[in-house]
Amino acid sequence: MSNKEEGLKWYLKAAEQGHAEAQYDLGYCYYYGNGVKQSYKEAAKWLRKAAEQGHAEAQYNLGYCYYNGYGVERSYEEAAEWSAEQGYEKAIVDISKQYDFNILPEKLIDTANSNGGGDNITVVAISH
Repeated sequence: MSNKEEGLKWYLKAAEQGHAEAQYDLGYCYYYGNGVKQSYKEAAKWLRKAAEQGHAEAQYNLGYCYYNGYGVERSYEEAAEWSAEQGYEKAIVDISKQYDFNILPEKLIDTANSNGGGDNITVVAISH
């Protein structure tokens, strides 16, 4: 067994036991095909597990999957919901760039404002 295969075995074991960081890392591996056959569906599955535990980067990346329809049915609402979950600033700015400011989901604006990111939303809105 190669080092890569051995590492993936331990990622999988930890992910199956509910370790959010391992779930995120496994999702990353599937997303890019690092050591496994590339699969957006498997990536989204593992990212969701980590995201549901509050892993901010997993939430952002799951939102990205929803935005693009990678491994899940495309849903801009789900994309905004997951991306804004913890007010992860990169997610708020990225997803807000994709929306016409007039239809920017209320949760995204509220989350940005409650996390001090409201200025980013304003700047993005003005740039449209």
